[in-house]
Parts: sequence; structure tokens; C-alpha cells
Amino acid sequence: MMTDSREEKLYGFIINGNVQLDIANRRLSRFYSPTEKSALFAYVMLNKTMLQLLIYLLENACRNEISSKEDILRHLWDEQEDFSSNQRLWQVMKELKLKLKAIELPGDFIVSIKGKGYSVKEYSIVALFYK
Repeated sequence: MMTDSREEKLYGFIINGNVQLDIANRRLSRFYSPTEKSALFAYVMLNKTMLQLLIYLLENACRNEISSKEDILRHLWDEQEDFSSNQRLWQVMKELKLKLKAIELPGDFIVSIKGKGYSVKEYSIVALFYK
């Protein structure tokens, strides 16, 4: 099957109107204005695995779906023919949550749903595309 060269590609996401995930640069940034006369910009860099995990969670959140641990393990590691484990997922999730906290996203932005997997809380999430 041929793909249309004009097909839209995922650029990133806007979260709550002031946080942007830039996939190409693996950067999560936040712009905010604490007063009328000042503006602040903060960003964190994500490693490849953290980026893939966040993209997967945000894509599922846009569809109001829970990301099961099994699906995450398969998508992030098994399909890449890499070793997957619950411990590895836990470690990457912990590191990702620290990065999210560094740009002041709430600690409950990503929640664990016992027996089901992970979900992103109901925040405003908009996928950005380009041609």
C-alpha cells in the first residue's frame, strides 16, 4: 500500500495550553506568566524510552483509553526486540514523573490504575500534526 506523501505526521502535544511536547527534539517545555510583566520558560529533555512512553500514554489519553502494562511493555521494548520487565517499566515511569514534576505538571498527571495499567488524568491534551 502506498502512503500519501502529504500525510500528516505527529509533531507533538499541547498539555493544558502551556506545556508542549516536541517529539523531534525530545523536549517537554512549559511557558507561563506569573505576573503581567514577566514570562518564564522551562524545559526538560527526555531520553528515547521516556519519550516513547509519554507519546504512547498521550495518544491513548486522546482516545480516552487506559494503557495496559502489557501493551506498554510490548510497544516500548518487545516490538523493538529489547528486553522488557515490570521493573524496567517502573524505573522509566519514575524518571518520567520526575521530569514532569520539574516543569510543574501535577504529581498525579500519570496515574496507576490497579490491575489495569496507566492513564493520564483528564487534562486538556491536543495532538499537533504537520504535513
